[in-house]
Amino acid sequence: MVNAPAGEVVSLALCRVKDMPYNVSEYGHPAPNTYCSEQTPTVASFGALQDWDGITLFTYALNLPLVSDRITGHFEHKSHPTKLVTMPFGALAFRRGDIAPAKTEVSIGITLDDVKQSTRRNVKREVLAAEKGATWLDAFTHKLSLTLGSEAVPGIQPPGRTLAESDTGELKCDLTTKDAGVLVVNSARSKAVIGYGAEKSFDLGDLLLKPGPTLQKGFSVITASVVSGEGFGTRGSKILVTATGYAENTEMGWNADMTSVGDQWGKGPVLCEGIPFELILKARRIKAWALDPRGQRACEVTPTPTREGLALQLGPAYKTLWYEIAIE
Repeated sequence: MVNAPAGEVVSLALCRVKDMPYNVSEYGHPAPNTYCSEQTPTVASFGALQDWDGITLFTYALNLPLVSDRITGHFEHKSHPTKLVTMPFGALAFRRGDIAPAKTEVSIGITLDDVKQSTRRNVKREVLAAEKGATWLDAFTHKLSLTLGSEAVPGIQPPGRTLAESDTGELKCDLTTKDAGVLVVNSARSKAVIGYGAEKSFDLGDLLLKPGPTLQKGFSVITASVVSGEGFGTRGSKILVTATGYAENTEMGWNADMTSVGDQWGKGPVLCEGIPFELILKARRIKAWALDPRGQRACEVTPTPTREGLALQLGPAYKTLWYEIAIE
């Protein structure tokens, strides 16, 4: 999805009616897709920017048993490790309001005749908005909405650019490199690098991230959330870091072009890629731990002083998808 910003999240933004409540009632990236890690951080960050009222992820469980050691269906979350560990980031970014709504709103007029024509052509509301000129560049810059009964066509972002930044400065979608998009989230208490960030350095204020090479051409999703405390540079703050990428069941039965497993879902346990990356905090003293599957401290990670701050070298050796950092 990071390479297709005009996809579902933008389509959803182009459906909101101005001054009306808006809830996304069903959203999910289906397994066995191996890029599911981007699901929650992307839709939560984008939904917060668009000032949506609610996002319902579909679904926690469709199949029994409720506890399983393998991914058991297309849309289930209950035993999908990379979906589960990114839930806290999503909740904090969206529900706690870590990511601010856009400062400005662009509302596109939709007339009664537009609606009649769309019904006749069997096209959706977002298509109508797109036909008026709205693109992903607008969606990642400010709030989008529809004004029913209006002929207004507001000023939109000029097409053809490959970089969009929210008017809050907290989201940046960069498609400069073909097939290697990156979505960067940078707010006071939620930060993330989503997409093809390998071998690049991301300066996020009090936090620097340097993702490493991965199984999917450098694709990874690294998030950092201040769970308690005021910020990434504040004493007493506790930070949850997640690093996710490829995931599949043991002995999953992929077809030749890896677009389906049919009914060959394989068995447990779920095999997850360990993401290598360097994290640098601009703090004087920290403690860090790799977490076990239940989120409990498994082993301590020793930071290394650098010119930029205290560096943590994290990756597959810790056999985990998440870490805890305490600023002392």
